[in-house]
This record gives sequence, C-alpha cells and structure tokens, in this order.
Amino acid sequence: MNKKSLMLVMLLFVMALGFAKENKESNRSQMLDFIFNNQTLGETIITIRRSEWNKLCDNYRYFYKNENCVLAESYVYKKDGKTWTLKNVGFRLRGNTSRFCPQGLDNGKEQGQANYSWSAGYYAYAAKPNNDYRQSHYKVDFEEFLEEDEEQKLAGCLKGMALKRMDGSCAREIFCYDLFHKNGIWTAPRASHTRLTIKIIEDKKGKKISTINFGVYEMFEEVNKQSLKAREEANNSAANAWKTSKGNLWKCQSDLTDYSGNNMGVEDIRIFFTGDMVSGNNITNKIEPKSDRIGYVWDQYSMDLKTNKAKLEPAKTELKQFIYELNQLPVVTDKKDKAGITKIKEFYEKWFDVDFFIKTYAINMLCGMDDDYWGNANNYYLYFDTGKKGSGKVYFIPFDYDNTLGGSIFEGGFRHEPFDWGRGKNRPLLDRLVSVPEYKQKLGDYLVELSNNEFWQYERCSGLFKYWKEMIDPYLKSPDLNYTGLGVKSTYYGTWQPGGYSLVDRENNIFDATREVYRRFFAGERLTIREKDVKNYEGIVIQIENIPKEAAIRKVYINNKKIAEVGLSWNNGVATVSPLIFQSEFGYPYTEAGKEYTIKVEYENIGYGKLESSPPVTIKAKRGIGEFKLVNEPQYQITNGVLTFDPAPVLQIGNKKPSTSGKWSKYYVMEIYSTDWQYQSWNYLGESPDNFDFKVRKDDGAEIVWAKDSSLMFTLYYVVQNDVYGDYRLILYDVDDTRGFKIK
Repeated sequence: MNKKSLMLVMLLFVMALGFAKENKESNRSQMLDFIFNNQTLGETIITIRRSEWNKLCDNYRYFYKNENCVLAESYVYKKDGKTWTLKNVGFRLRGNTSRFCPQGLDNGKEQGQANYSWSAGYYAYAAKPNNDYRQSHYKVDFEEFLEEDEEQKLAGCLKGMALKRMDGSCAREIFCYDLFHKNGIWTAPRASHTRLTIKIIEDKKGKKISTINFGVYEMFEEVNKQSLKAREEANNSAANAWKTSKGNLWKCQSDLTDYSGNNMGVEDIRIFFTGDMVSGNNITNKIEPKSDRIGYVWDQYSMDLKTNKAKLEPAKTELKQFIYELNQLPVVTDKKDKAGITKIKEFYEKWFDVDFFIKTYAINMLCGMDDDYWGNANNYYLYFDTGKKGSGKVYFIPFDYDNTLGGSIFEGGFRHEPFDWGRGKNRPLLDRLVSVPEYKQKLGDYLVELSNNEFWQYERCSGLFKYWKEMIDPYLKSPDLNYTGLGVKSTYYGTWQPGGYSLVDRENNIFDATREVYRRFFAGERLTIREKDVKNYEGIVIQIENIPKEAAIRKVYINNKKIAEVGLSWNNGVATVSPLIFQSEFGYPYTEAGKEYTIKVEYENIGYGKLESSPPVTIKAKRGIGEFKLVNEPQYQITNGVLTFDPAPVLQIGNKKPSTSGKWSKYYVMEIYSTDWQYQSWNYLGESPDNFDFKVRKDDGAEIVWAKDSSLMFTLYYVVQNDVYGDYRLILYDVDDTRGFKIK
C-alpha cells in the first residue's frame, strides 16, 4: 500500500471513529429516556454482604447525616427486556429530614434529626430493639470503589442512581418531572418507578442469602456532571441547550441575597475512621467503643459546588458576581420607572434565556411547588454555562417535587395570588423579575397557556395516575417491611391541602380547579370592593363585586383585624353556607367620622378552601357610632383548672358601654384551640363577662386541665348579631399561652 493510500485509510478510520463517537453521544438522551420510561415498571436488585449492611445502619446511628458509602456486591437493573449488571458499587442512605435507618434501632432522635417531632409514633416504635426492615432513601454510586482512571456507567450515561421512598400518591414527583419535559423544559431530571429488592449475603461463602422486598420506589436522575453532559449541545437538539458540561453546578438552599461567599463551598459530610486524614471546619471527634469510627465532619453550605471542586475559588468568584449584580438591581414599584426596568431587563438578558426561565417557573407554580426558591429558598440548582466554550448563561434547574399537586408545605399550590408566590419574603431572583411588566405578563400568559394545554387536561392527567396505580399496586405493599409510622403501602389521590382536591376524581380534580383560578385571575374576574353611600346607615358600607357564582364571602377585615365571619353548617358531612351571608353588601357601624379604614374581604369556593383576598380599599368614614375599645385591660388567670377574668373586660363603643337592648343581640364568646389544633370549642358566655368559669358550664362540656406539655390558645370577643349584614366580632383578647394547658 502506497503512502497516499495509507493516509486515506487512516483518514477514513479516524472519520469512522468520530462517527461512532458522535452516534454514541447522540444516543445518550435516548438511553436515558429508555431507562426512565415511566410507562413501564423497572426492577432494581442490590446485593450486599451483611457486614456492609450492618455498617450502613451503624453509620446512620453514629451520625445520621453521613454520606459514607458502603460496598455493595452488585447493582442490577431490569427494564423492558434489557438487563444491566454493575459490580462493586457504592451504596448509602440519602435524604434530609426524611432519612431513616432501614433496619433495627433508629437513633435519629438522639442525633437531632429535624423531623422526629411529627413522627412520634415511629420513634416510639424505633426506640425498642427490633429486627424489622423499613423504607429509606438510597443512593447508588457506580464508581465509588473503582480506581481513579476506571469508569463504570449504566448504559454509558449514568454514574449513579437515586432511589426514593414515595409520597402517598406514589407518583407526584414522577408526574411533575414528566410535565416539565412534555412542555420542553429539558433541564428537569427524569424519573420513573422501580421495584426494589435488596439481597443480603449472610455467610462468607455466599450460600445463605436473605432476600428483602422493599416494595416500589421512585428512581430519578441525579443532577450532576453526567446529567449536564446529556443535556449539552452535542447531545441535545434544543435550540437553547447549554454549550458545554464543563461549567459550574451549584446545589442551592439560598435566597440569593448573600454574596459574601461565606455560604459557598464544597460540602463534606462524612464519618472518618481510624487512620483517615481529615480536615474541615466542623469536625467532631467521637471515639466509638469496639469500632473504628472516631469522628465526623459536617461541612455544609447553602451553596454547594457539585462540579469543578478543585477550582472552588474561581467558581465562587463567578457566583458572588452573579448574586451581587442581582442584589444591586433597583426595587421598581412603578411601571413608569423606565430606567429601573431597563436595568433589571439588562441583568436577566445577560444571565438567562429569559423566556425559558419564566416558563420553567410557571410550570413550577402550576405544579403547586412552593418548597422552592420563591417560597422556601430551597430545592433548585444553578448551572453556569460559562468559560471559553460556554454560552455565558445561567440555567435554573428544578428539583425535588414530592411536595406538589396539593401536597404543598404551605397553604398549597394555586391557593394564593400567583404574583405573591414568595409570601412577600426577600427573593430577589423572582421579586425583580415580576417587577418588569413585560416579564410579569409573560409569567401570567404561561400560567394560562400551560393550564390549558393538552398536558394539563383532566383526562390525560387522571389517566396517568390511574395507569400508574394499576402498574404498581401488585408490588407496592411488601410482606417483608414494617410500615409503622413510615413507608408507602397504598396509593392515595386526594391532596393534603384544605379543600380535598383530587388527582383522579372528576368532581373536585386539581387540574380543572387550577385552570379555573388562573382563568379568573388573569381574565380580571377578581373579587373587588368599593364604598357605597347609604345615607341612613350609621357607619361605612362596602359593595362587593365580581363574586364567582360558586363562591361565598366568608371573612371581612378592617385595618387588618377580622371583624366579621360567616360560619359553615354541616349536614351529613357536607358543608353549606348560610344564605344570610355578605352576598354583595356589608355595613360596619364601629367607625368614627373623618378616620380612614382599610378593608379587605376573603371568599371561599364550593370546596371551602381559601382562594383569594380582594385588593384592599381605603375608605374615609363619613359617620359611625364610634370605635370599640376596652375600658380596662382584662386579666386572666387559671386556678385549679378554672379560667377567670379579674377584672372582667369592659367594652365601650364610642362614649357608651354596649347595651343588650335594641334591635341587635349581643353576647361574649370564648373560642378555644388545643395545641395540636385538632379540637375547637365554642363557648357562649352570655351577656355578662363576669366569672368566666368553664367548670360550671356543664352544657358545653369544656374543661381546662393543667398539662405541662401543652398550651392554650383562645380568643375572647364580643358578638353583635345583625340580620342585615351578618355577625360582627369585636375581638377583645387574643391569647397564645405557652405556660401549659389543654382542653379535655
């Protein structure tokens, strides 16, 4: 072969290698889609020796937050006729407040685990020695025990897998991640269901094996270097794909107001053993008898660098500059502030694909995820596609979507004003965004568009949940697990928020309810109030407009004090509203001429969950019978379990004491709450406030009993019944007493 021919062969060979590499890379996303196909149920089998399993549990008891891996003999994943087997993998527990020991005594309470207070039953059970298995969260690291130059990946695209114990719906997070992808938000992780079996080798020869069925888990794609690579331009057909996977990735629990750098670092949370070399800022030396555990390091940062860890300082400089620029943006409260708006837009257009970011957050809100940046400064990643080959943009990556679809940690999803998602807290990344009229309009447009598109329709969404239930139900409950206080053994499709919205029931489904709220809000069909001039009325009168047909006015606030409320009546477990409600007009006589009063009202829909407050309106009173006040501050005391007031509260309206005579009836009421808010008692105390003594009130059955581990919360108010405008509550005393009482 001549030199020219040889060069041609070599060129063709190089081209073939390049084509093979390009073809392999182009299949990376396809392989991930196959692995995380949520229409079929995978199967995960982890084999581990008893000594390593015991070490996993003992590490938890020693320091429950540890991220030390133990050695598992193998990881096997089966999906749609394919089987992957990986040897010698790292295996550990994961999770924040939801981390538990998977077998035996759980020492989490002694270690200060944050969630023990709401799981008292579980800890009472776990405080006793036991040999039961229970569901926990796991992480599998395929390369933990390999040499530095070795690689071991699942399907050539995953270096690890996260396994998550599910919420009661067994599908919320899987649905939400799928919804992001269906709407073109490719930054979101992938997730699907898998059966989980853990095989524990009991003897040295491997002949005796205990097989534990752990039921059904969620498996999801972790946000790391591999997920970045799967989404870079070479493997991603999206027009706005990031250019490179070599940028800086930060896991964030931050409101993005601190640019000092003190909260930025590389997290190090682990136990160290005899002979280990260890350094860190938060080291605890704690020698454990008959063990080689001698201490742990707990270096945790609200901004945790996940890539380029050896180049922390340049990464911090970049992040600090981003946060600094964000916090130097002006606070714009007037849409006529063109200069301020221009400066804000320049920031977002520099750092973000603005439309993509707004759409990402709109889906976040649609899902009702408020354990997020805007609500709780939590659960998101920032990826800086920077450097020589990067686009220079920052990408917001959504994460951890089990508290969604009505299972929100606050009052729940769509049940508050969309542009006040952050409850007024300092969240500059979104606060500044919605101060730009163009961006605010875009966010509203996306909420309407996304709640109306094909992926948020009741038929499709409820069908998915029903399909998943049918798919996983035969494998969900395991005979090998103890479910006392922990674990999922059946599906539940109602939501946790008040109102009882469902993921599958047509009558009260969350998909139609969400769409209706956004339609009404953005179509301008919002409840409003205005002053009405009624010359023969002693006080102010408000006219309430745009009340939805299926809703009722429930509460009225004046100067931020609740002064009127309509109660619900119950018939065979169904709530109904009295017809004598503030349908469209409400009058309030306890005003003084010439003073200003700020008024707002709240309404509830047919499910009786709060939807919205009206915009407040300020009215200058033309007349009134005078404001109410207390002549003397009422003092209460509890003696031998009896609550009394001495002196008794004396109410005065204007310059006069209230009279029980006249066209309105009047009486005092004590409203009592127990510590856990599961018990309420209405005690009608009559016309006189003297000697409020619950023990002698045999008819209401309420008795106050001393209890050092509890507290008493009560409100004392004067009620004025008015057949025209409903009942007024003149609140006299609002007490949250933590000395220790409860209702018996």
